[in-house]
Amino acid sequence: LSSAANLAMVAGVTAYLHAKLGVPFELCIPLGLLLGALGGAFNGLLVAYLGLPSLVVTLGTLALYRGIAQVLLGDYSIQDMPKWFFGLDRYTLAGTSIPVPFVIFLVLALICALLLHKTVFGRWVYSLGTNERAAYFSGVPVKRVKLLVFTFAGFLAGLAALMLNSRLMVARYDHARGWELGRAWADPSQLTD
Repeated sequence: LSSAANLAMVAGVTAYLHAKLGVPFELCIPLGLLLGALGGAFNGLLVAYLGLPSLVVTLGTLALYRGIAQVLLGDYSIQDMPKWFFGLDRYTLAGTSIPVPFVIFLVLALICALLLHKTVFGRWVYSLGTNERAAYFSGVPVKRVKLLVFTFAGFLAGLAALMLNSRLMVARYDHARGWELGRAWADPSQLTD
């Protein structure tokens, strides 16, 4: 549930670092990806190692991550991002009409497909989803797998934050508000931010 809030936090923090603290945006990009992964890892630590229910943890971190973004940005938006970063969705692959975000999606989809279908780790992920207790007794490192899955989800939220910042060229604390349960996709009018 906290992926959309993690996205807002990463979008706000990266824009804040660049606009208010003068950090070069080339450095803000890997920092944003790292921050997203750390947000996911925090969720994973609470779920896997403290045994808290993932629904409760992600509900709590939803408020925490969006709150961090709101404390940094307040009711204002940050638009001070470099011109080269604007419109990543409008860049195309060298000499073709294929947009770069589609290429990023294809690469990530291929990596995820290979990871899930051709590695032991992928089998472990499937076994956790099927029966966590049986996976544990089968020798699957349940806690470590959960932590890695949450961390990867956070990394993807960070990547989505950077792509959204590039598309909108603005960072606000309420980025992706309402996307937690897919409301925006069910109601296209929610895509206005």
